[in-house]
Amino acid sequence: MASFSCMRGLSTGQGLRREAVHRFTEFRSLSGASRRTPIVAPCRCATSGKEVQSKQKSFENGNGAGAECKPVGDYPFEADSDKGGFFPTRDPGDFPSVDVIKEEPDAEVDEYDPLRDGPLRYLGYANELGEAFAAWLPVGGVPLSYAVAIGYVLVDTGDKGFKAYDKASTELKEMSDPSSGTDNGKLAAILAGERALDTVVWQLLASVAIPGATIHAVVAAVHYLLVSGLSLDAPENMAPAVAAAFASAASTFNTDPETVTSLVEKSVPTFSGLTAIPFIVHPIDNAVHAILNVSMRPFLRRVVCENGQGRLAGLAICDETCIINDFPVLRDDKTIVDAFRQSLDEGELEKE
Repeated sequence: MASFSCMRGLSTGQGLRREAVHRFTEFRSLSGASRRTPIVAPCRCATSGKEVQSKQKSFENGNGAGAECKPVGDYPFEADSDKGGFFPTRDPGDFPSVDVIKEEPDAEVDEYDPLRDGPLRYLGYANELGEAFAAWLPVGGVPLSYAVAIGYVLVDTGDKGFKAYDKASTELKEMSDPSSGTDNGKLAAILAGERALDTVVWQLLASVAIPGATIHAVVAAVHYLLVSGLSLDAPENMAPAVAAAFASAASTFNTDPETVTSLVEKSVPTFSGLTAIPFIVHPIDNAVHAILNVSMRPFLRRVVCENGQGRLAGLAICDETCIINDFPVLRDDKTIVDAFRQSLDEGELEKE
């Protein structure tokens, strides 16, 4: 019996930029069914063991044709975790898994990902560290830090894309219905492409461009306030108390006041930039998720379901109710601003 389910809530995810894989399972559309408007609060499409209920069984229970929403979360959203120490964990979020529904599914085990669970994950912070230490680096040091971070993003994107393709190919073969006329190879490639594109766009925005620009702005602002406030660039205008403090420090460390002034001018902005890193990660991640949820992700879902024959193959994520619940921006009663705010609110609730 074909089945599908729609889960309410958001995922928690684990580790930095944890592997996110697309989950789909079987469902068969009702004959002549048209676009349905959800009558429940937004829920997330997924399947998970005994939480799955077939449409037929739903009718027998008098629940109608809509997908049943369970209080279980599973959808791309910024994952908050206590792991990571000074550098907070980052995660594009858990996508619905590509596991096919089985009568008695095995318990899912998190696979170790060296790019997101091991020391290699710190490469994703290279550009932020480069911006913070800009005053100490030689010419070309900051661009090199961006090259390292972008290289990490591209390697991680390729890794997740290939893994998604392999798993999607395997699962599609298991659930393949020859009479459906689905091109499994094409669908697997589109699913992998969607996963890779979502990953690289999210990573470049949330892990490289926006954090890098933010740390650059923090360092520049602190440097400006420091120089203008203490008159570091004009010692003759320096306040007597400040000049005396620098002279005392120079005497203590057996150096000249100019060296102390230079050290302060470099160290304070660097410390400020490093301190800002833990505080900007989650707000930026949530904002990027909200942007993608009202722009690129709904479009990619339509590509998978229509051009990629996902609806024909019976993917649960292609059920119209689930699509609209996953992306409120597609609802007639929601504006882009409303949907964006809803995504931000859900991200804050997830952190709590």
